[in-house]
Amino acid sequence: ESIAINIGETGPNSALVPWIRIYGPSGAFVAGGNNWGDLAAQVTVTAPATGIYTILVSTADSGNDAIGTYQITAVNLGETPIVSPGDDGGNLTNGGNHTGTLHLGDLDPWRIPATSGESIAINIGETGPNSALVPWIRVYGPSGAFVAGTNNWGDLAAQVTFSAPATGIYTVIVSTADSGNDDTGTYLLTMLQTPGAFVVPVGDEGGSLSNG
Repeated sequence: ESIAINIGETGPNSALVPWIRIYGPSGAFVAGGNNWGDLAAQVTVTAPATGIYTILVSTADSGNDAIGTYQITAVNLGETPIVSPGDDGGNLTNGGNHTGTLHLGDLDPWRIPATSGESIAINIGETGPNSALVPWIRVYGPSGAFVAGTNNWGDLAAQVTFSAPATGIYTVIVSTADSGNDDTGTYLLTMLQTPGAFVVPVGDEGGSLSNG
């Protein structure tokens, strides 16, 4: 199973440098599970064994002595994620427009039930004034494994298209891919799944094409 973890400093920017490290069921460090940043840090790893994993949170400033507050989000891509009150995520409607806000250290998990062989296109765009936010989408399959070719980001928008390799629930992780993984902003997420009926949101375009 893949596990995505994000940490962000809360309150005024201080000397605190949020730092996360991941250790596996045997107590051994998990390769790739070490990151820190001035305001936020993110890691994504594949679990090498079944069991309980430990996320160690501390500060990576030069003296390891800065203090402050933080928010941490962890998404196990092989399980059903919860959506905290006031946060964004949940089931994606075929053709629907879904809005969200990325706060510092945020990961928004969106879900798609799909049948093997169905084609799925997902698009994300930043809304509001252009900021340092870099909209980023990644897709994980029913087993929690990353779906090849579904990792994309862009200054204002990004899109991925794939054929479902298996039947089950797919999870789309939304975050920011800026250099510090620490920018915030709002976004619009749209998904189209074929074959299948789709909705056309009020004020949007789509529907049946007339011959000619």
